[in-house]
Amino acid sequence: MIHHGINVNAIAPGVVDTPMWDVVDAKLGAAEGLAPGEVKRRVAAAVPAGRFGTPSEQAAMAAFLAGPDAGYIVAQCYNVDGGNVMS
Repeated sequence: MIHHGINVNAIAPGVVDTPMWDVVDAKLGAAEGLAPGEVKRRVAAAVPAGRFGTPSEQAAMAAFLAGPDAGYIVAQCYNVDGGNVMS
């Protein structure tokens, strides 16, 4: 693919604070008898960075990989996950 000017890379996101997590928090929390927000708090505490990622942080990596500064980056997977996976 490189000879066609296509660099194939990947992004492996960690937990990202989206509306889905509000549903997970509500349903899992209710099933486990936890207060609202407690599931999200526990998940965030388990991330080395201590928080959820944001959609904009994922988008920033995608924009970088799509831009000219990433022209020599090929066949890599970037863990944008607050330190959950250290490779």
